[in-house]
Order: sequence, then structure tokens, then C-alpha cells
Amino acid sequence: MSKREYFSCCLIGQGGLLLECAEFLLERGHDIVGIISTDSVVKDWATNYQIICIDSIKNLLSIFPLSEVDYLFSIANGEIVSELILQSIRKFAVNYHNAPLPKYAGVNATSWAILNKETYHGITWHIMTGTVDGGDILKQSIIPIDDNETTLTLNLKCYDYALKAFYELVDELAKESFTRTKQDITQRTYYSLKKPCPGGGLISWAEPAEEIDRLCRALNFGAYPSELALGVAKFILGDEVFVPRNLEITDICSGSLPGTIVSISNKFAQIATGTKDVILYEVSNLTGQFLTVTDLIKQFRLSEGSCLPIPDKEVLKKLANIVSNCSPHESFWVKRLITAEPTQLPFLSFIEKPLHNKLVSKNYSVIQNTTISLDLKNALIARFGENIHLQYILLTTWLIYLYKHNNSSSFVIRFSNSNVKQFIDGLDNLFASHVPLTISFDKGMTFEIALQLVIQELNIIKKHHSYLHDINLRYSILRNNYRAIPSSVVITNNLANFKPSSDSVMTIAIHEEGTQFCLFINNVLLTTDNYQNKIKNVSEHIITLLNAAIETPHFSIYRLPIITAAEKRQIISQWNNTNIVFPQLKSVNQLFEEQVKRTPNAVAVKYDGQQLTYQKLNERANQLAHHLMIPIVSRLNPLIKRTPTPLLFILFPSGYYIIKCINIFALLLNNQKRRMIEDKESQRWLDSLDKRHIKNILAQPTFERARRVG
Repeated sequence: MSKREYFSCCLIGQGGLLLECAEFLLERGHDIVGIISTDSVVKDWATNYQIICIDSIKNLLSIFPLSEVDYLFSIANGEIVSELILQSIRKFAVNYHNAPLPKYAGVNATSWAILNKETYHGITWHIMTGTVDGGDILKQSIIPIDDNETTLTLNLKCYDYALKAFYELVDELAKESFTRTKQDITQRTYYSLKKPCPGGGLISWAEPAEEIDRLCRALNFGAYPSELALGVAKFILGDEVFVPRNLEITDICSGSLPGTIVSISNKFAQIATGTKDVILYEVSNLTGQFLTVTDLIKQFRLSEGSCLPIPDKEVLKKLANIVSNCSPHESFWVKRLITAEPTQLPFLSFIEKPLHNKLVSKNYSVIQNTTISLDLKNALIARFGENIHLQYILLTTWLIYLYKHNNSSSFVIRFSNSNVKQFIDGLDNLFASHVPLTISFDKGMTFEIALQLVIQELNIIKKHHSYLHDINLRYSILRNNYRAIPSSVVITNNLANFKPSSDSVMTIAIHEEGTQFCLFINNVLLTTDNYQNKIKNVSEHIITLLNAAIETPHFSIYRLPIITAAEKRQIISQWNNTNIVFPQLKSVNQLFEEQVKRTPNAVAVKYDGQQLTYQKLNERANQLAHHLMIPIVSRLNPLIKRTPTPLLFILFPSGYYIIKCINIFALLLNNQKRRMIEDKESQRWLDSLDKRHIKNILAQPTFERARRVG
């Protein structure tokens, strides 16, 4: 390849196909100017090759001089590339599409090919234009679809064909020997994010077995994301939703009513459909937990002759409509769930994942049911105006209260209100009735600024509606980065009959009028370290915070008080009243000896995993005292007889023992030492002692060894 055949390029997208293409470009000697990707694996690869990698295409023009870049390759890219960028590229931009254009433009092409009973599919590399998937074709390959094909296996086939075609395309671009074929627009079909699959993915056992099997195969993406729209095939049993993981069509037509369990074994269940019977081997719930059919039968007490529920046509139609409306917003919720930083519960710094997942009881206790007084209500209206709903003020107050209990200014709670409830229209088991609400407060902002931020967040949630519960199954990044969100805030118009979601550990229910709130705590949490007693004053804290927001509007939320007057008196007066009567006529030595007699076996000191009882500590102190006194016993013989236990060990937080020769050195420095010692030589030695001498003595090796324990 001659020097003039090299070209420069940028890549945008994610996943293994992009990396394979990038490796090939480098092998061929082409220059990759930069990569646009949110994929952490792609970012690491770029760093390894010292290639600039940015998160969003929005920053592309400001970072890369596109007029000097020959080609832009879009590979597994979900972002829309603007016409301004397309026109800025020196030559043109190329997109990979996993379908045989012009058919199946848009998204979920492989799924729709299976649902539409296609026998052939394909891949296309085409020039990007302002029309999505509408540019001239550069390379195309046709792929056969097998009878038992799933979206996962068909996507893998597309991967292999796409890579082979890319190798050919790169060499053709370098030599400028490529061909451009215009698409036949009359053959174009387009599938948008808003197009739901039949029945919204919910299985109806009344359908023919072939249709049920086709639906399961078309929605089987494996561990790969389902391009944000279709969800997974599922069926309802009781109040729970399950995903068939291994389903086969039999040659048997039992003639039983659709949904009837015809036979059961230890490994499978045979279920009647609108045509042939199917065999179901294994399922999973929406959290990804796999269950055998035996587990399912035991859980719901099923037997031969039991009938699985069949959703009516109105439910299927409603489900498909909701899927259509929420699918375009799924990428928003994925990003929010990935970055969620759950709030800590008040007075409880840590909630273990098992407590949230498996051990949470379905029973809740009402800790506080509080009504805002008429005077406070009027004061709030006067302060914030009639245009601001009181429910927003009360919600903001609770969020500030939670903020004050967190170590981070940003946190997430689960949130629900009438807008979310109306959107999912009673299908709580299929769609999230509680969505993540993200709060980013700053300690310097006032209550009013915090209130405006909360209102903005509520508008964002209203815009993005909700999402399918099976979102965690379809995005491995969500499965691998699970973060329990233990607290919920719900705004409801029926507080009297409100029941918290079993997914939350703590729920704050606020009446839509904003004049009443109720705190619900899961019964499992109430057994944790006397939690109920710790939060008994929470409602008073909220009222205190509301009053402070009215009386001191210029205060930052960080300065707004939450403790009540009674709690303040307790902190200042009672807890600080530490005066105690201490025996004045006894030395520390004597007090320590008395403690040894009272509790000889009690632990006196702990350090670095070791501990000593009072008895052992006293024995060690006496042993060390005798050891230290041997070198000077000849000089201080007259004193020794008069000195009680001379050493006491006191443990400080740093882990060091301070050795105090309480009686010896007190006597040595006493003005009466000459009268106590008659020996003149000893007397001259004592006269020469001062604090510096004593310090030198304590620095001798014997004392140094005694200073550290362990």
C-alpha cells in the first residue's frame, strides 16, 4: 500500500465490533484521530493506543479538526450525527447497519426480521446522510435465517459478516476503488423506537405455539442490550412476571384449554397453547434469578390441570401502547440507574443489599402521621406564593432533610406521583411505578433555590415517564452495578389507604395537597439497633425545617436547623453536664488498685487486637516497675521502702503507654528530699537531678521498650 493510500478517520460507537474495526485500521497503517464512545472497554483501548477518546459527539467539532479527517465510521452507535458534522468530514461518514437496506431501516432490525418470518437477512455499510439509514450503499451481505434463530444468534452472524465486509471496504476506500449504490426507496421499511412488538412482549398462551416461540426467539438478546425498545418475552403468574428461558414446541396437540398445564415432571412442564403444546424447562424473574419449573410449581402450588392466566386483548393493547411511549426514553433511565447514588437513611449509615433484596418484610409500620397546622400552611403560602404547590415545598423539605443525613450532595431516591401512576395505568408488575429522582444540592443554596431545582427535576421525570421492569435483564451494566435505593417518596391523593412498595425500606408519603405526610418504616428495619426510637422525632424535625425556611429565607440549607428546642436543651444542658465527684484524698495509684479489686477480670485496655484485664495490667505494671527500679535501687534504697506501687499504665488513643513514676520522681523533686535521705553521696546525686536528667533517664532503652505495647 503506497503512502498516498493511507487515510485519517474518527470512530464513534461501542462494543467489540468497533474495536475489531479499529484494530484493522491500525494494522493497515491508517490514522485514527479520535474515538467517541461511552464504552469503558473502548476507552481503555484508546488510552492504550494513545488515541483521544471523548464521551459525546456534541464535543466532536470543538476537539477534532474534521476538515482534516477523511472518514467517520459509525459502528454500533446510538447517537444521531448532525448534518453539520457530516458536512465537515473531508470525504464522507460511513455507518454500519445490521440489516439489508433499504429494508429494516431503524432499530431492532434482527428482531423484526424474526418476527416477520424472514428467511434471509443481511448487513450494510452505507454513507451517512440526513436521512437515517438512507445513504448510498458501499458494501452489503445477505445472511440466511435458520428455523431456530434467535436475535442473539442472528446478531452474532451479522457481526461476522460485518467485519469481513469492513475489511474489504477499508482497502477499497484507501484505493478509492469503492462503488456507491443508491437505495431503492420504494422498498424501504422503517422501524422506530416507538414501534412495540406484538402484545408488548407479553405471552398469551391462546396464541399458536409457533407465534409464542417466535416471540421468545425474537426477544432473546442474550447479555446484549435490546436497542432500547422491545423488552423481553414474559408471562404473568399471580402478581409476578417471569421470563421463559428454555421453551420448545412439541408435536403434541393435547386439545386442552390454552394455558393448561398438561403434564409435569422434575425437569419441565407441558403447556397447552392455541395449537401445539410447548415444553417449558426454566424461567427467570425480573431480577435475573433463574428458577426451574419445579420451583415455580412449588411457589404457586401448581399441578396438572392448573391453568396459567391469559391476558385479555385490552391488556395486551394497553401494554403495547405504554411500551411504545416509554421506549424512546429508556436510554435516559439507563444512564440514571447506572449513576444512581442512593441516599442513606436517617440515623442509619448502612443498609446491606440482602436487607433490601430478600429480607425486607411486606409489612410496614407507620412511625409518624403528621398534619401541617393551618397557621404553618398560611405562612408557607405567604412566603412562597400561591403558585407553588405545597406538595413541592414539603417534598423539598424532606429532600433537604435527607441531604443533611448524607455525606454527598448528590443522591437518588425512588419517586412516584400521579403522573407516573397514570402513565403505567395499573401495570405496576411490568413497569416501574417508582422511578429514580436525582438530587444535587449545594450547601450554599437557599431553600428557595433548592425548591426550584426539585420542581425542575419533577418536570424531567414527567417528560420521561417510566420504564419496563425488565430493563435490568437487558443491560449487563445494570446487572453488574446494582445499587439498592432504600428510600422512597410518594405523592398521593389517598394517604388514608396508602400502602408502601415492598421494594423500599423507608417510604415518605406526602398528600397531594401538601398538608399531611406519613413516614412508613419496614418492620425488618425496626428490629435494627432500636431504629424506631432513633427516628421518633423526625416529623418534628421536618416542622422545624419548614419554620426555619419561613423565618430565615436568606439562610443556606446547610445552616437551616432541624433539631427541636427540646433536643437543643438536651444537647447543651444535659449531655454537657459532665461534672462528677472525684475523690480528692486518693492518688491515681490507689484508685487503680481499688478498680483492680472490684473488677479484676474486666477488660482494662485494648490495642491492636490484644487486651488486658485489670488484674493482668496491674501485674504487668508491677513487673515492669521492679525491672526499671533495679539500676537505681542502690542509690534510692531509703526511698524504695516508702514507695507504694510506683508505676501506672494509661492507654491513650495513639496506642502508647505513658509510664509515670508517680511517687518516685515526685519525691525526687520534692524540696524535702534532703531530710529523707541521709547518705551524702545519694544526696549530691539527687541535687544534680532536674527535668532534663529525668527526660534522659526515660529515654534509655529500658524505658523505650516499655513505651510500646504488643
